[in-house]
Amino acid sequence: QIQRYFSERLGDAAVLANNPYIKQAFKDLNAAFSSGGESAKANFKGHGDEKYSAPEEYRRIHDQYFPVFNDYMDKYGYYDVFLLSPEQGDAVFTVTKEPDFARRVDAFDSSLKNVWSQAVKKGKTALSDTKPYEPSGGIPAQFVAAPIKENGETIGVVALQISIDSIGEIMRERSGMGKTGETYLVGSDKLMRSDSFLDPTNHSVEASFANPNKGKVDTKASREALSGVVGEGIITDYNGNPVVSAYTPLKIGDTTWAVLAEIDEAEAFAAVKTLQRYIIIVGIVGILAIIGVAFLFTRSITR
Repeated sequence: QIQRYFSERLGDAAVLANNPYIKQAFKDLNAAFSSGGESAKANFKGHGDEKYSAPEEYRRIHDQYFPVFNDYMDKYGYYDVFLLSPEQGDAVFTVTKEPDFARRVDAFDSSLKNVWSQAVKKGKTALSDTKPYEPSGGIPAQFVAAPIKENGETIGVVALQISIDSIGEIMRERSGMGKTGETYLVGSDKLMRSDSFLDPTNHSVEASFANPNKGKVDTKASREALSGVVGEGIITDYNGNPVVSAYTPLKIGDTTWAVLAEIDEAEAFAAVKTLQRYIIIVGIVGILAIIGVAFLFTRSITR
């Protein structure tokens, strides 16, 4: 499900980038954004919650295209949609209008900068890892981007900010997991890529990035999965408890994540121990019954 989810996100970005309507939207918005030169870009600013400052000419063109992007973002569950220039990554358009609106993505380190750079330099759709994203209040963010091309040349980039809640919905599936079972994702830095069911305080995505000392998952299972090993066994989990763990590596963009499914050893083997107790009880009752029958049979023969 996780692999399918990210394949669909890559497909979304590629389809948007190849859509003639999106190409025209980028050209019109980029022209309005750049019309006043570098000095005029200071008149653009994002205030969040779709509120922003911009010249009237830009607002007129913006209002023409905004409903389509906003509807797409809501329908497909993205956190934000970006149109970026290929030269320096000017965010000529965003839906949510956070402080990254009208900023250059190459001015600060982020996952958005990484996918923008790959889309421009390699001309292909790219998926980033998760990193804290300063314009969104420092929450961990992940992006997918695709080049907008015309006559074989990259004229812009469309980028989508992936909602970590969408990944969480997949990982929160608990069918057959009992009381202590959970599945979760761990990144190459051993920090969470989905929220823990058992320890949401320290091992949610946000908490693990905010406090890596408490939120890191440095276990035998995570280390082996991140090194490319598929396996299972009884290990000590991030809470210090013995668990039955099954794990596998997962390729996400240019990085590797680990998928882990774990359940407390005591709960996992509870059914076996219950069966053992039943076997012992049945065995004892059977032996006593046999002794009783033998005793009665012996008495009858003796008489």
